[in-house]
Amino acid sequence: MSGLTLERARANHEDIEAYEAAIVAILEDKPRTAKERVWQQHRVSNLIEQIQGRSKDLEGIYEDVHGTMKEELATLRGRDAFPSFYARVDHAKEYHQKHPDVPVKHHPPVQEEAEPRVSFSGEEVFGKYLDLQASHMEFYALPQTPKWDYQTYLSRLADFSVVPAGKKNAAWARYVHNLYNYLLSFIQRTQPLLNVEEILDGNVDGGEEGATKKAEAAFEALWQAGKLPGGWPVPAQGGGEEKGAENTKEVDLRGFRTAKELEVLGMDRLKAGLKALGMKCGGTLEERAARLFATKGKKKEEIDPKLLAGNGKKKSKAEGNGPTSNGNGQGVGTDKEGGKGGEDGKKQCARWEFRIDLLVKEVLREVVEATKKFVEKKQTRTKEETETELRQEEEGLLPELRGEGEEEDEDEEEEEDEDGPIYNPLNLPLGYDGKPIPYWLYKLHGLGVEYKCEICGNHSYWGRRAFDRHFQEWRHAHGMRCLKIPNTKHFHDITTIKDALALYDRIKEQLKGEVYDAEVEEEFEDSEGNVLNRRTFQDLARQGLL
Repeated sequence: MSGLTLERARANHEDIEAYEAAIVAILEDKPRTAKERVWQQHRVSNLIEQIQGRSKDLEGIYEDVHGTMKEELATLRGRDAFPSFYARVDHAKEYHQKHPDVPVKHHPPVQEEAEPRVSFSGEEVFGKYLDLQASHMEFYALPQTPKWDYQTYLSRLADFSVVPAGKKNAAWARYVHNLYNYLLSFIQRTQPLLNVEEILDGNVDGGEEGATKKAEAAFEALWQAGKLPGGWPVPAQGGGEEKGAENTKEVDLRGFRTAKELEVLGMDRLKAGLKALGMKCGGTLEERAARLFATKGKKKEEIDPKLLAGNGKKKSKAEGNGPTSNGNGQGVGTDKEGGKGGEDGKKQCARWEFRIDLLVKEVLREVVEATKKFVEKKQTRTKEETETELRQEEEGLLPELRGEGEEEDEDEEEEEDEDGPIYNPLNLPLGYDGKPIPYWLYKLHGLGVEYKCEICGNHSYWGRRAFDRHFQEWRHAHGMRCLKIPNTKHFHDITTIKDALALYDRIKEQLKGEVYDAEVEEEFEDSEGNVLNRRTFQDLARQGLL
């Protein structure tokens, strides 16, 4: 059937116009919360992807490699224009008469295609904060890292100099790689319209080198100069011997689970480890890692003799000189070249650290600061209060987001309010917000009535509630202890020292009358049946009168 290509091109153009109109409608709505802002960006990003797909299809149509477009355009010219048109109309009618149930779509499903397909954890609060609990636990579990709490970890997230370069093993590389992947994922989920690759690697489209290309160039310059913030040394030049006590020791394989993890040590360190065991040290990065990993759990005498340097020196020399293949058909640099063809493990780890530092300082600086404040505020809240805030954020009940100019104006007003003196002519107490409480509340609680307590050192208490509560506080208890009087309920409302001592003496007298006295209360009976107390009976007995 003729006209399929033209109809497809027309439909693509129509869909692109529909998507552009939908994007304009979405951007006209002002987001009120962080969730709505992220959802808006994802809707726009999804529609842009659809536009890119339609545009790519149009590009293939207009290239017209097979000449289909040219043939269809020829049918629309000359004498055959109208017959060809009516033939297509008749064909469409016949098709829909045979298939009456086929739905006819005039517009693309914009709402379905624009629906966001992203999720956030509870800690992230729809992209407002970072959720680095897993990264913190992984960092904490490393033996060479300081044991920071979560708050300190956030404050020094991109500080990789705390671990010396000599102690950055495969476990450290896994941690850095996981952290880098999470930060990239967070940016893609919260800022889908931002091209992170341009910031990290330069122009994706291969355009002119500009400011975006300077990131990778700066890393290469710092790597060659040995001035990276992670403490990486200057890379060893080709043909040079390894220096330092670290490179003369055997590699501890207990922290490595696969040969792939050993590749992070780099070709020089693997070569030194193989030399320490007397093994062949040539070959590619993958071959050296596999050869060294094969010795895990074995003693030197249990190592395969074929792997030792004494056997097949010529072969080992051939492996160490000249380029070899890495198994994928790509050339890998020689030992002297330091592995230029394959990415060196140390350099890749340093690149991850450099990119994390770039992302934290350039892209996620405000999010990291907000996360630190949120974690600090969360420590003073209960679980119910945190869940309430998350629910309010999801339902859009939190304060609306404001533009940059509005935020600056509001911040200036708040600073002026904080810096200015508080108007408080009645000298009312301050509330939790630092402002005077209402006067009716002041009168309701009787905060204008002063109560003094001599036992507390003539300290003043304002309001009956504060006065009643102070009897169980440390100040009053200390005063009673100094008077050697127990702080019991009997002395409630007693504020003077004289009254407290008098009441204590009176209580002691009452207690004396209630105490059992054997000399007075114990009864004895003489031979004549007279009942006497103990003291009288003993006095008469001593006198011989009984």
